[in-house]
Amino acid sequence: MTLQPADILLVNSSGILGTVIDVITDSPWCHAAIIADPERRLGIEAQIFRQVDYRPIDDFLGDALVLRYPKLTRDQQNKILQYVKAQIGTEYDYAAILKELLRYGFGIPPQSGENHGRFICSTLITNAYLSVGIQLTDQPLASPDDLFLSDKVVVAGRLGIDL
Repeated sequence: MTLQPADILLVNSSGILGTVIDVITDSPWCHAAIIADPERRLGIEAQIFRQVDYRPIDDFLGDALVLRYPKLTRDQQNKILQYVKAQIGTEYDYAAILKELLRYGFGIPPQSGENHGRFICSTLITNAYLSVGIQLTDQPLASPDDLFLSDKVVVAGRLGIDL
């Protein structure tokens, strides 16, 4: 199996921030990125304390699960990648993290997933797929775990183990 453009990486990190997210969400998936260029092994992510930007996917070797929307066309892949590339330099959405804390910590669901021009890792991905009419999850503010639980994607492999 090979990586494809617009594949989704779900990351299980053992760092401090990853551990905090694991505890809050009760999920091993604390981060998500999207495959932008499989040949150059580049992804695009929205990461806390940074802007949306490229990142080498090899940074996630052994810690990432690869999800794939099985019916994705080449045209949809290109449009999804155009969308995420257009977001490079966008600020991180710290308000969304607070909403997620309220959701997971206190059971208060977010009223909307509007990003106001900012993203967390998983909303960058859900919005990119929405740009081509694909709703990956029913959650208005999706988390990496919501992506994992989506019935719209399949597990394509584990980065660094069989890819």
